[in-house]
Amino acid sequence: MNQKYKVTANIVWDFESELDHQSAVEKMRQEVSSLVQPLLPNKIGIRLDKHKSRKTIVLGEFDPDDVLPFVTSSAKRREYKIKNKSYQIRMNSHRYFVFHTNRNCVACGTEGTKMLLEQHPHDKTPHFNLYSEEDGKLILMTKDHIVAKSVGGEDRLSNYQTMCCICNNIKGSDPLTLEDIRHLRSVYNQHKNKLTRKKINARIRAERAKITFCDNKEEVSKKHFISKCDLLILQNEFGDLEAMSAYESIDKINCRVVACVKKGAKLQPISIEKKRLCIKFNDRSYFLFIGYVDCPKG
Repeated sequence: MNQKYKVTANIVWDFESELDHQSAVEKMRQEVSSLVQPLLPNKIGIRLDKHKSRKTIVLGEFDPDDVLPFVTSSAKRREYKIKNKSYQIRMNSHRYFVFHTNRNCVACGTEGTKMLLEQHPHDKTPHFNLYSEEDGKLILMTKDHIVAKSVGGEDRLSNYQTMCCICNNIKGSDPLTLEDIRHLRSVYNQHKNKLTRKKINARIRAERAKITFCDNKEEVSKKHFISKCDLLILQNEFGDLEAMSAYESIDKINCRVVACVKKGAKLQPISIEKKRLCIKFNDRSYFLFIGYVDCPKG
């Protein structure tokens, strides 16, 4: 006995048309019907949605000296003209204050030399972004948290520094020194035109592991530490354990969560190995960066 089945299919594509919305819907219905109707006995339903662009629009380019000297803590806006159109730009962004203090990445030293007035389709008003240029490509300059928010870093100017997006991504939320970041950036530069992004990230993770490991261990059996945030204990494909902040996205390949550590939990380390602790966990141990914990006095 033959079985009956119901098939539902969605076909989505973008196209441009000078027709009004209703006429465009009717034209699309006719075209789809002529293609598909001979194959399908039932009525075809069509819904036409207006395309919503997600691409950021560059409105114009300015010299940083035309923008950064005019940052202010007030809500007053400054007018910038591009061709025959004027834009009222808010000048009290924290990013502008950070870039006004320093236009160079604190890690690799690349200098922001271009201010682009940009607008995302969902933004009501445009804003400025600072860019450096390397190998003919623009690199976004960012406002980096010196102490990561995942370990209690605050949103204040004293906790901000200028960093290019590449170095910022390399740093992540780890308490790496600027020297460490420079070293990892050199690894990135060495392979950026030779390997895929996935393989480059793998090289950086391997090099990061070397940075955080040190054979000279300090015995800390009499000390204890307090977790500054919720932690997740991850197990990789080789069975090794590592802790990371629960507030960070888990982008580690082939890792799974095996346990959680609550904020304020007392941790008894086995040893300290340059920038990270080795913590006893049941009959095993895991590593975590020392920036995730406090060491109470006494």
